[in-house]
Amino acid sequence: MSRSRRRGPAADTRSVNSSSLSVRTEVSPVQTVAQTLTGMCSDHELEILNLYCRTCDQLVCTDCVLQKHKLHDWCKVKDIADDKRADLYSNTQKVLEKTLPKFEQTLQDVQQISRENQKKKKETLQKIEDQSTAILACVRRIEQKLKEAVEQSFQSCLEGERDIREDFRNLSGLSKECEMVSQKGSDTDAIMVNSKLEKYIRQVTDLHSDSFKCDSSFEPGTIDNEEIEKMFGRVNVVSRPGRSNYVPQVVVGERKLLSKTTLNEDITSICSLGNQIWLHPRGSTENVVLDHEGNFATVKNFGVVVSHAFAKSLDGFLLCVDHVGKAILKLSGDGKFSKVVNTAPMKPLSICMTREGQYLACLEDSPSNGHAKTSQSRVFRLSVSGRIVQSIGTRLFKSPKKVLENTNSDICVIDKPQDQSSLLSVVSSAGVSMFKYTALSPSDVCCDQYSNIILISHRRPDVQILDHKGALLQTVLAVDIDNTFSALCVTIDNDAIWVAGTNGNVARIEVVYN
Repeated sequence: MSRSRRRGPAADTRSVNSSSLSVRTEVSPVQTVAQTLTGMCSDHELEILNLYCRTCDQLVCTDCVLQKHKLHDWCKVKDIADDKRADLYSNTQKVLEKTLPKFEQTLQDVQQISRENQKKKKETLQKIEDQSTAILACVRRIEQKLKEAVEQSFQSCLEGERDIREDFRNLSGLSKECEMVSQKGSDTDAIMVNSKLEKYIRQVTDLHSDSFKCDSSFEPGTIDNEEIEKMFGRVNVVSRPGRSNYVPQVVVGERKLLSKTTLNEDITSICSLGNQIWLHPRGSTENVVLDHEGNFATVKNFGVVVSHAFAKSLDGFLLCVDHVGKAILKLSGDGKFSKVVNTAPMKPLSICMTREGQYLACLEDSPSNGHAKTSQSRVFRLSVSGRIVQSIGTRLFKSPKKVLENTNSDICVIDKPQDQSSLLSVVSSAGVSMFKYTALSPSDVCCDQYSNIILISHRRPDVQILDHKGALLQTVLAVDIDNTFSALCVTIDNDAIWVAGTNGNVARIEVVYN
């Protein structure tokens, strides 16, 4: 691919080839304003934002240019300040004269639509309740029918008991009559009574008490949640379009297998945090930090084994879970741990932080008998104080192990039913099932800024990229096919997918958005 753009302070904005692929560093408006007000780089301490990247439309420092924006079109702030100030004045006038009046009218329309939505919501909920009532009435009728069948079956046994009780009374009376006839009765009476007595004797000889046992029993049918959901009905969810429908093509660049981690243990968790990549070796209290290029940086001893659940907080710090201690932990900038949520009596398996500042967590019930196979995990939404505010998809997941919120607020869950292959289950923020993906038997998931879903599997050496609706966009090998590599965890930063796995292997896959 030709890159015929000029670089450096003297570069002309018109020389940027719009068809070229470039790595765009996504920065939130709040972060951009904060950087502008302080004049300091959020990624590099004590570095001044004295340069401007035209390619990314972003203020940067010298270190940023050297690390991420080397091939971009950048210049000094003072060389573009007058143009940007003029743009600021023009855009301000546009907002005051056109955008704000249009926004006000749109707000009024949205408020009216919101009132209509509330009415429709009420009607929809009533339909669901009516359907539930109808299904329950049907269940009650089936219940009554089965009970009547049981009553009829056991009634025949009761009637048999009454018959044999009557026969017993008759035989008792007959035996006394026979005794009198045998002593004083005529020959004719003796013959007739003896015939009747022999009949009763044959009946008693053939009679067995076991024949009065009722073998009727109830065999419960299989409760199939999916069939019940089909019978109940479904809600046709129509997601509101986002502010932009732009979804760029994902272009995969260089792939590198890094051998500088000096680890031999399997890596069960990986997290991109600023310009650092955090790795957790299985069962270790020590965690390894790499720089943005994959070079070994340092080792941090947490003092606890943090399972397989690294995540990023809204303020940019590392979150992890203490499975044994039943807590969610946060590593602050000064290297100190703090317990932010106590999950007892449930044990956390994985967590993530939502854009609203809440937690999504896979929590495991501790079985009373201490047997791991009888434990159950569920997905919950927790407040910042740890209070459960929502139980998500209770009937949709069998044994959720990993949870993640997509950038469109959908919830991605790695579900691992017992003795079955794992699958990806995606539900809405309200807990409504959207789709399931079973082709890969995924072991971990992450999402990019365009809501694309990135999956890896410990059974395969490749990475699969899905769109937010579950359609497969691309499959790429994490490493060369002749290299033994089993992927266990995945994360993504601005311009690379990071895959870590067995024996300390880490692969870095460059990605750009066209």
